[in-house]
Amino acid sequence: MTKALTESVKMIEKGYRRKLKKARWEATTPSFRNLDLDHEYKQGFDTIKIIVTDVLNIKQGSFYSKINSIGEKGSIVLVTSVVCPFCGKPAQLNEHWNCFFCKCNEHEKKIFEITRVVIRQ
Repeated sequence: MTKALTESVKMIEKGYRRKLKKARWEATTPSFRNLDLDHEYKQGFDTIKIIVTDVLNIKQGSFYSKINSIGEKGSIVLVTSVVCPFCGKPAQLNEHWNCFFCKCNEHEKKIFEITRVVIRQ
């Protein structure tokens, strides 16, 4: 009896940890909700200027870039691609890291993270 009770408590704890991990993960996904953008900018996302940092070289500073493409995942609007500030090619979203990877021969491997959003008028 106690063994079955112990196993059920462990399963409940495991499920709770998964739920917390998923909530933490979704809070860092580059979506319109997490970047404090309204859904009205979904149509003209080219008017949005973003500031990205290179995760591999933080001392280098921030760079201006823009959103290349967006996608929808349920009711959430995700930023799926940004323009690399170094080569101008698209840097795709890596969902395992929640960052944008650019693997171009012109420069080393770059990993970008959106730090701030500026809306151009």
